[in-house]
Amino acid sequence: MPAWGILILAILTFIVGILGVMVRARKNRINQMQIDIQLYDKRFGIYMAVVDLFIHMLRHADVSQEAIAEYSEKTKEGAFLFDDEISSFLDELLNKAQKLRSANYMLRSINSGVPEEPSSKVAETLEIQKWIHDNFLGLKGKFKKHLRLN
Repeated sequence: MPAWGILILAILTFIVGILGVMVRARKNRINQMQIDIQLYDKRFGIYMAVVDLFIHMLRHADVSQEAIAEYSEKTKEGAFLFDDEISSFLDELLNKAQKLRSANYMLRSINSGVPEEPSSKVAETLEIQKWIHDNFLGLKGKFKKHLRLN
């Protein structure tokens, strides 16, 4: 083969190699975007479970066992999908919901004649309701960095 043929073959081989690298890089970017979208979908589902529980507690000033169970089910993967700050927040919200339910149950028991000191339960309920209100207002900011697509 003449020298110019070898040169053309070398140039074509180089171009094909470059194109292969470019295609592979594009494919890797597409795969990463798909992973990001799947992660976003899972995180957004957890965010909506948080919003739903907040709205339930704000609307009723109480929380049902069903709402707590639904929240627990929808957020069980939260520790694996969010950083420690959000994971702790998810746990704290569950804890506050359970305390609110318990305090309201005790208040209903007191009102039905079971002797107990109601002022501590009222204070606890008011404290939890204040926490719910304060944290609901900052909810978007807390989750914002986790719900962005790059």
